[in-house]
Amino acid sequence: MTTKFHSKAVNAPPHYTGDIECIDAMLQQFGADDVKTACVIQAFEMLWRWKAKGDADENLHKAHWWLSYALGDDPRNRDKDDHAPKPQNKWAIKTEREWDLKTGQEIK
Repeated sequence: MTTKFHSKAVNAPPHYTGDIECIDAMLQQFGADDVKTACVIQAFEMLWRWKAKGDADENLHKAHWWLSYALGDDPRNRDKDDHAPKPQNKWAIKTEREWDLKTGQEIK
């Protein structure tokens, strides 16, 4: 079952194409602390306009996505049927993907 939190508009919008997602490049370039701040700012923006632009519930889910990531729970790694966050260090941003930013290739 797909909920709004797991919808493509929240987790995989059509404008997110290519081999590397922006947030992964940001993490590699700026580090976890700066990306955490950026995520909180993005969540703030989603909450600021949640009723005024587009689907209000979707905006709340997007804000939740950003705050989850800021707390170290990468929503892209969640099981689609599991709404509970996986336990992680609350101060670290976790990602299972690493990228070579010169080639755009995933480091395995």
